[in-house]
Amino acid sequence: MATADYLLRAFRAGVATHARQNRGHQGSGSFQPLSLPPQVLERNIVSFEKETVQIAFHISLPGSADNRVLGRQAMQMFAQELTGIVDTLNAWIAKTAQLKRHCDVIEDMVVLQNELAQYGLMAFVGDGAILPRQSGVSQAPLKENAVAFYAPDQMAVEVEFKNTGRKRGLGIRPGVNVLI
Repeated sequence: MATADYLLRAFRAGVATHARQNRGHQGSGSFQPLSLPPQVLERNIVSFEKETVQIAFHISLPGSADNRVLGRQAMQMFAQELTGIVDTLNAWIAKTAQLKRHCDVIEDMVVLQNELAQYGLMAFVGDGAILPRQSGVSQAPLKENAVAFYAPDQMAVEVEFKNTGRKRGLGIRPGVNVLI
């Protein structure tokens, strides 16, 4: 799950860097990668078979007003832009330390979700988390003037993570809770 998420984010970065989107009539002629929220979820659009990785995505061929495919522009999409996207994927894969960190964090998250009850918790918010969002419709964390979250001492707990060690944060216990 973690490696697949990493590859989808790399693919999206490659599209943002290399693809000239909406080159045809009415916005046709674009790569359409999955829009990824910050949450990491299991998805079926990445598959691993022996020594190959397959990523499914939509592509809209560039068309004209009279419903013909614009061949030269389509060729550019496949010959140049897709090659650049794959190069970005390979560059991200080559960053093994970054890939390992991504996988370690996701593994720790999944293990904690499965072990919350053992800690007597229903949720955990780690110290240093940036909780404010960029806007009311954005899931991206606030970048400017953001204040990191730290649990008050009376509500703080420590949990042990396999990959990233012991972490302190707010332990939310079952019952009635109000967060503002």
